[in-house]
Amino acid sequence: MTESPNEDFFAQTQSELEAYVRNRAMLAKMQAADLVSRLVAKMVLALVLGGILFFVLLFFSIMGGYFFGDLTGSIYLGFAIVVGFYVLVFLVLVMLRKAIGRSIINAIIQTIFDNKESL
Repeated sequence: MTESPNEDFFAQTQSELEAYVRNRAMLAKMQAADLVSRLVAKMVLALVLGGILFFVLLFFSIMGGYFFGDLTGSIYLGFAIVVGFYVLVFLVLVMLRKAIGRSIINAIIQTIFDNKESL
């Protein structure tokens, strides 16, 4: 028995539809992998830069403590001035925590929906 043209059409359409669904699934996986890799790359870069910044601030703080200690004549007072500066920075960050949080969330959302290929 030979197949009718309708059966051949539906069989061909079914195979094309299956291929289309497989290709769309692969595209979705590739887009998700691209998105995750861009987010991870940005997070690793931020961690590396944050680590470098930490050590720069650490050594500048030690240097500032000795500098203010030399100016005031007391090492304890010099390091207390540096600690007071960090307490003020901490209080400012606590007051601005909602704005900082929003800006971080916006940066993540922009990264997720950004169609550019570069970081």
